[in-house]
Amino acid sequence: MRLATICILAALAAMLLTGTYATAQMHRGGAQVAEGTDAEVDQDRAEWMARRHKRMAEHKQLVEDAMKSLDEAEQAVKDGNHDAALAALAKAKASLTQARETMAGCPMCEKMGRMCPMCKVKSEVEKGQTKAVVNSTCPMMGTRLDKEKVPASLTREFQGQTVGFCCPNCPTTWDELTDAEKAEKLQGAM
Repeated sequence: MRLATICILAALAAMLLTGTYATAQMHRGGAQVAEGTDAEVDQDRAEWMARRHKRMAEHKQLVEDAMKSLDEAEQAVKDGNHDAALAALAKAKASLTQARETMAGCPMCEKMGRMCPMCKVKSEVEKGQTKAVVNSTCPMMGTRLDKEKVPASLTREFQGQTVGFCCPNCPTTWDELTDAEKAEKLQGAM
């Protein structure tokens, strides 16, 4: 049991470091250039900073909760209480997972006030919201595709077939083509 506990604690420590890395990424994300009048830029920056500070406070609390749970798990191991140790480790893992998600915010999503196209695609893949498509490459860019797992938002129906694309820009460009142009592009992507 001691070796297993050490392995679990090491994994949780790695998750903690991942959360710390996400914090550093978010700090760099604040350097984006805002557009508008000076007052609008200042207001945008103030709102962004307020959201950032709130998320950092949430992250700090979650990490503190995880550390407390790890201390409880360590004590349970010393006391020989396997079930209590596992329960405390599960609690710590949940806190660290939530902390990582709290800090993994995308600057583009923040700026848009909703999920950006790339995060939407990532979310669809993680949730298994994918479709099988008829083409092996993107008809717009020529990029290779996994024909069995294209995110649903990167597909379009054309002449009874599901066509896949490589990025969020390609389906919108595809939508502007005539049917003849679509047929030609699709033929080249098979």
